[in-house]
Amino acid sequence: MVGHLNIDDLEIAEDLQGGEINLSILLGNEKLLNMIKDSYQADEYLLKVIKYLKEEEEVPSEMKSAIKKYKMHDDLLLYKSFATFKPVVGSEAAKEIIPTFHRQGHVGITKIYWAIQPYVFVPKLLTMITEIVNACDTCQRTKSISRYMGGLMMPSEVPRDCFSHIHVDFITGLPVTVEGYDAIMVVVDALTKYTICCPCKKTYSAMDVAKMLMNEVFSVFGLPHKIISDKDIRFMNSVFDYIYEYYQIQMATTSTN
Repeated sequence: MVGHLNIDDLEIAEDLQGGEINLSILLGNEKLLNMIKDSYQADEYLLKVIKYLKEEEEVPSEMKSAIKKYKMHDDLLLYKSFATFKPVVGSEAAKEIIPTFHRQGHVGITKIYWAIQPYVFVPKLLTMITEIVNACDTCQRTKSISRYMGGLMMPSEVPRDCFSHIHVDFITGLPVTVEGYDAIMVVVDALTKYTICCPCKKTYSAMDVAKMLMNEVFSVFGLPHKIISDKDIRFMNSVFDYIYEYYQIQMATTSTN
């Protein structure tokens, strides 16, 4: 059991509470690694996996496929995710780590998930995060107050022509592909909901995004009258200011802030 180890008491507490959390750095902390290793003892499934890897028990037929994704390194259990191996964190250690992430601004389920998932493997991670966030008294109080603070939602204008109005957004935090892509640019036609997904990189500049739109959307479906996006800094860039003015494209945002 690791209940006596409180992550707030570790030397990494300052790293967790200030700035962006990076588990790839935190995993270099010996105390945290020991806490993770100790957590295996309280997890029946992970204990079985370790025994199978050490050949202390015969692997049952229903586990042979799953066991291939695990390996041991210096008593640390690793799980293969795509082309890389990630440290496995038992539920007891995860219950210490997740609240520490959450207390940093009381961020939501999605942000916590993508702050943890790329770096470690936690069985039933999303379920654990959901339970912890939903049990947070501060979050529940804030949520109940915010229900009465919002104004009426303004529906988007329904265009008459296909691809005259398009929504553009990015999906980030994805595993890196062989080609080096770690994000997707999603373009949705406001009328038909036809969707175009373009692989890209989180580090793409405004010029890179503009070239993608030109090559993958405008050259196929023509120039839109309106581009709707959130307030991504790339769409507020001088590159897009020039595109909006030159092609007479109206810019609209989904955020009121």
